[in-house]
Amino acid sequence: MPHTWITECLELYNINRTLRAFIGNSMKLWKTTLERYTSLVFFCSAVCSPPCKNGGQCMRNNVCSCPEGYAGQRCQRSKSLQFEVMLTCWKGGKKTLKSFSGVCEPTCMNGGKCVGANTCSCASGWRGRRCSIPVCLQKCRNGGDCVGPNTCHCPVGWGGLQCQTAICKQRCLNGGRCVLPDHCHCRRGFQGLTCAAKVRLQLHLETGTEVEQKSIY
Repeated sequence: MPHTWITECLELYNINRTLRAFIGNSMKLWKTTLERYTSLVFFCSAVCSPPCKNGGQCMRNNVCSCPEGYAGQRCQRSKSLQFEVMLTCWKGGKKTLKSFSGVCEPTCMNGGKCVGANTCSCASGWRGRRCSIPVCLQKCRNGGDCVGPNTCHCPVGWGGLQCQTAICKQRCLNGGRCVLPDHCHCRRGFQGLTCAAKVRLQLHLETGTEVEQKSIY
């Protein structure tokens, strides 16, 4: 009798184990089929135009599911760009606190801060809607361009903070001054591109003035 009971228990255990294995395999097959079908349904039916950005997923037509840190209809807005400005207002003698929020798209540049909907407060030395334009307090001269805060990019032949200084590749001699690119202004008695040539002066007998007579090199 005990032997028969043990045999029946073993047979029942084997049946249960086989049944559990069958159910488990069926569940795995059903899960895999469901996932493939679901992906196929979303792939075929859900269309977002323009597409979701920053890793967002198109869940329904023109409906994006955004990842952590992003928001907007197309997940195009970084939540880090959002801000809150707390303003203290006086109304009827009572102090009230109001909260405002906004986003700047594209973002403020060069250290600028977003202080309202698409409104940037620029750092010193910058201006423009997105703080992208440098400011030179003293205007760049002689065709120079302002490329950074108080920084000029000078054309060939000019130098200095405001491109105000002419550059002569060959140094002006004998006290001459460089007044234009590669052009020297010579002292009286000298001439030439670099003021290297000495001029002999002769007194004009009739007028009493000195005239240049001959260059001496």
